[in-house]
Amino acid sequence: MGIGFLEVASRIKILDEFILLTSLFEKSNQSSDKVKFMQSIFQKLAFIFLIVGLLFNPQFLVNAQNTDNPIGFSIPAVTVAGKRLETNRLGPNNWDFGGNLGDDDEIRYGWRTVAIDLSYKTSPTAGGGWIRVYIGDDSKPENAILDFGNSPIKVGLLAKRLVTGSNKLLFVFVDETNDPAKSRVRVNFTFNYQKIVAEPRINILNPSVGAILMKDTDRRFRLELFNFTLGSDPSNQDNYGQMRVYANRVEGRPLVTIKSSTEIESGKQLVEFSSSDFATDIDIPDSKNTNLIFVLTRANGELLNFRAERSVVTNYQESLQDIGLPTVRITEPKADRVDQSIDGDRQFLLQISNFELLTGISEESKEDKKGYLQIIIDDKPVKTLWPKAEFTLNEIGYGSDKESRRTVKVQLVNKDFTKLSPEASSSVDIIYKPKNVQAQLSDQNNSTDRIETNNWRLVIIGMVLILIIGGIVVLVTRG
Repeated sequence: MGIGFLEVASRIKILDEFILLTSLFEKSNQSSDKVKFMQSIFQKLAFIFLIVGLLFNPQFLVNAQNTDNPIGFSIPAVTVAGKRLETNRLGPNNWDFGGNLGDDDEIRYGWRTVAIDLSYKTSPTAGGGWIRVYIGDDSKPENAILDFGNSPIKVGLLAKRLVTGSNKLLFVFVDETNDPAKSRVRVNFTFNYQKIVAEPRINILNPSVGAILMKDTDRRFRLELFNFTLGSDPSNQDNYGQMRVYANRVEGRPLVTIKSSTEIESGKQLVEFSSSDFATDIDIPDSKNTNLIFVLTRANGELLNFRAERSVVTNYQESLQDIGLPTVRITEPKADRVDQSIDGDRQFLLQISNFELLTGISEESKEDKKGYLQIIIDDKPVKTLWPKAEFTLNEIGYGSDKESRRTVKVQLVNKDFTKLSPEASSSVDIIYKPKNVQAQLSDQNNSTDRIETNNWRLVIIGMVLILIIGGIVVLVTRG
């Protein structure tokens, strides 16, 4: 490991003192030439001792001054864009990096003789410890910004307390005492922090292009928001604020201001609201090409140059005709028929307009006017995805042993199985009669007919017998 400069210096001093004593002794006993000779010998030995120390440990001149860093803690390098770069050592406990570090860059440190891991914070052990990082210095507890273990540290973990430009960090090694105040290892690191701010971006999931917004219809809005968070706190920090929605022009009052979003992953937020949140006192003109504009603002309302647009149909005054609303109608059996009885083989026929039926689950993003047909009997779903505009009760798996009144309903739904807005549905009332019931009724009718025929035969035979008996009686009487 080598010997320190102070240790060498102290030994040289001892040698000098020894030479001085020797010279004094020699002065009293020997000539001055011998004293000079002995002084020269000891001085040469001291020089050799110094050179040997340098050979075994070239850093010992610096390490000897670092008496407060027994584990040799250092910050020799950083990683910038995946490339390792050396730092500059300004002193025994001071390191500097002359370039800029961003959130994805790393600070690398080294040490010797001990183990460093954050687990030692909860389980202090001799020979082990962990690192606490302070912003500036450790004069105040609130200056502590991160507890960490093994190298390296990603700059992004420290970003909340860093400022753009020059920053000074203090790295403190905490040993088995688990008390940072007792640490003998304190190393400073200075660098320039450059926050790379990714630009916000808005992705509109729905409504889709051409969606219809109208009175008494609640249209759902879902947007993905990247590198921006919505909130109501009075903060002017980067990538934080609100979202406003305008119709056609960004002027005057917005239709709605959205102040909340939900994080779904790092850097990605979900924004949800509906047309029922629009201000009711703002008139939206009827048009087949209304441009909704979504604009990000700071928390104080300052408009930012990040926006997205979506063209929709608006018909709040109901002045537009034939705007292409999806519809479904049951054409057979007819709703006004006299005989409402049907069996499982009776075919239902549907008429579907302005809507594309999908035959299976779609992984594509939701679009208006595309989705599924559902079949419902007495408010109970029988088929949640039916691919055709026709069906029979037997075909959809519905059956009953008893005659009963039922309401058959069909409705169109979006790809996420939510109802259309406005709702597109149709229903018809039926009297369901299973085939076995109809057969029983037929047998009963046939049996009744046979009974009635037999009864009439008995009546006729009886009348004939009465006439015969009556005739005989008359003949006998006249005798």
